[in-house]
Amino acid sequence: MIRPPSHRIDALPIVVVEQDTAWDRLKVSAELEALGDDALRHPFIQYHHGATRYDLSAEITTPDGVKRTVLDYLDLAQAWQFHGRRLKCEEVHRLQPMLTANPGLAFLQALKLSLVKIEGPGAPEIKRDSLGGVSDDTVEMLFQLASGLPSEVGQALLLASMPLTAAEKKP
Repeated sequence: MIRPPSHRIDALPIVVVEQDTAWDRLKVSAELEALGDDALRHPFIQYHHGATRYDLSAEITTPDGVKRTVLDYLDLAQAWQFHGRRLKCEEVHRLQPMLTANPGLAFLQALKLSLVKIEGPGAPEIKRDSLGGVSDDTVEMLFQLASGLPSEVGQALLLASMPLTAAEKKP
């Protein structure tokens, strides 16, 4: 059975990486352990797998029937929030060959094309290149902070840009 999406189709993606210290890891871990085989239905997992298209306010109905959002597990005031825009069809198609040949490069390019701003305490400022994309210097700075950071954010923003699923389309 196809379930209707719990997120807004027009919500712009906001990525808070899994390693951010603003997550309530104790609460998430305890709930995931209690869920056992149903752990994939937890809001934290749904969010990080892209099922909500990185809409922080998307409601997820947990196996016990309670509606929760990923914000129930996040101190948003402390989190680095990577705000993005959805890539256009042509931009996604340009990245397709790269996804097959070298996914890491595709994720970096998605980051450069779609990252709009970073918010949060001590968050770095984004510098733009001459075409308006995220500059190489900014990508390098993010890489130096955490080597997987540019790829993780880029992959999330690319995933959020993919065509709508059957459940997301109007009947």
